[in-house]
Amino acid sequence: MIVSQLHFMYFVTFASLLICAIWGAREVYLLVKYLPRRGRAQWKDPRQWRDQMFGSIVGVVIIIVGIIGVIRFWTRY
Repeated sequence: MIVSQLHFMYFVTFASLLICAIWGAREVYLLVKYLPRRGRAQWKDPRQWRDQMFGSIVGVVIIIVGIIGVIRFWTRY
């Protein structure tokens, strides 16, 4: 073995949380940018705006599920 299982789990946990943090910051930025009325006015097609909002909300939900998964893994371990 190159590394122990515990060190590998630390690495995977750190990588998962880093991805969640970066992706989460991007999704929250997009929601804050396009959610208000002035952000909605930037889009010519309301369907594209709704698609952007749906995608950002799904992204935030995936991030929350990922963080909950990491927390549940380490609380049972």
